[in-house]
Amino acid sequence: HLVLVWYWFIAGWTEFLARHYHEQTIYIPQPTWGNHPKIFTLGGLSVKTYRYYDPATRGLSFQALVEGLGSASSGA
Repeated sequence: HLVLVWYWFIAGWTEFLARHYHEQTIYIPQPTWGNHPKIFTLGGLSVKTYRYYDPATRGLSFQALVEGLGSASSGA
């Protein structure tokens, strides 16, 4: 039940952002849950990704994270 509540929360928040916020692009981490891109696009947002995970170390790649978020458009 908690998964469904979380899904509807994200879907509702996405629709709110799409209607009331000037920036129509959302950045999500890669990798992410498989359903997240679809939730955001169905809600009316354009989805872009940024990297944060280093599979070689199985940990955070701070450099990839900073580069990815640094390339995001202002306000996204």
